[in-house]
Amino acid sequence: SELQLEQEITMTPIKPDALILAKVSFGAGVNAKYKVAFNDTAPAIEVNEENFMETLVLFDANPNLDTAQALGLFLVNQGWGYVRDLLSSDEITDSMRSSLIFALERSGEREGEYLLASLIEDDSLGETDRLRAIMSIVKMGEINSQVALSTLQNMLDHSNSLLGQTAMLNIGILGKQNPRMTSDVTAFLTQRL
Repeated sequence: SELQLEQEITMTPIKPDALILAKVSFGAGVNAKYKVAFNDTAPAIEVNEENFMETLVLFDANPNLDTAQALGLFLVNQGWGYVRDLLSSDEITDSMRSSLIFALERSGEREGEYLLASLIEDDSLGETDRLRAIMSIVKMGEINSQVALSTLQNMLDHSNSLLGQTAMLNIGILGKQNPRMTSDVTAFLTQRL
């Protein structure tokens, strides 16, 4: 039941070839004309009303970041009422609700942050979904704004102490995830603690 790795490495010098080096350009920006796949930020799939549920079910079973972003963009375009109705629906499983919240996080849109903030503050939603939204809103990176910070600050004195404590922990994470917000977060935490 114990494995042992055996490896042999052989190194041989490469002889310089003047003909190859003569063809190489070391100028600045010489490779700028080449386009690479990671420069494309659009998701590979498009989610619409016809394929939304099918895409959500497939994503829930086999999650990937491209599909999360595509689902998030669809949810952002549908708006608050649509997202809230989905999270309240009996047809959506707990795992699917988690996937929806993650998709909002991965949307890469400011509106995704607003939707997560609304979920956090909605007392009609379940505690678990609100906790997920708290943890997701701080992971939006450069998208994060004062909306995330003020939403978490508002939750600190919530009657549900678990939501309040989770908000406090995630305010610190927000400062780490978005360097632009570090000074605001530090000032708040210094005052609060």
